[in-house]
Amino acid sequence: MKGKILVIILLVTLFDIRDFSTQSIIEEKFEKLSLYLSNKDEEKAERIWESINFSVIESLSDSLKCMYHYHTANLDILKGNNADYLRNGKHLELAKQYMERALQMG
Repeated sequence: MKGKILVIILLVTLFDIRDFSTQSIIEEKFEKLSLYLSNKDEEKAERIWESINFSVIESLSDSLKCMYHYHTANLDILKGNNADYLRNGKHLELAKQYMERALQMG
């Protein structure tokens, strides 16, 4: 019985570590993306953007979702996609909502 409980605890811990490492990887990529966007290096920013696995976006923390939407709008603007104001506005509004929610949760 103790062996089964130990295995279950180990599996739960491994899943928690996996989720944490996914969050850490995405956070690191967002930090690089932020640097390239601030330096107006479109090519490097685009390369980092393409390396992000967007299927995990919904499982991210609110603060990382905020960064995702904020960087999406900024990358579009850097690439010269200024014509789609509604899309950029939507991303910036979502970023604001996620930031407010993250601040409320502590």
